[in-house]
Amino acid sequence: MNRQDLAARETAARELLYRLGDCSREIDRLASIVRAAPRRGAAERVGQGVRACTAEAARIRVHLRAWDVAAPFWMEHLKARVERLTGELGMLAEVNLAAIRTQLPSVRPEKTTRSDPRDEVERSVRDYLYPRPPAVTVLP
Repeated sequence: MNRQDLAARETAARELLYRLGDCSREIDRLASIVRAAPRRGAAERVGQGVRACTAEAARIRVHLRAWDVAAPFWMEHLKARVERLTGELGMLAEVNLAAIRTQLPSVRPEKTTRSDPRDEVERSVRDYLYPRPPAVTVLP
């Protein structure tokens, strides 16, 4: 094995590591959506998929740390695993997130006829701490 082969394999390993970083960011994004969703059927399924993808990404990182230059099919094997991970994340993002987003409760303030005394206290404290500048009148 010469230097060019070694440099090419190192470049391929770096590229694979960058793609794995993209997968990790997508896993974090999906995990935050799942955490925000109520615990129902679709959210649970996506959560299980996200946990499985997290474990697979960790296993791929371990294999990248044990970089074996002598193995001829080592890089192809890891590329295939990252492709499967990317595909799985794509399926989780496409199919189940639409179901989770429809399950999210809409956040609307409740209409009340009487104001809560705590709201009045908070409003007066906020007005005291953060006074608004006086209104500017425009003279014609």
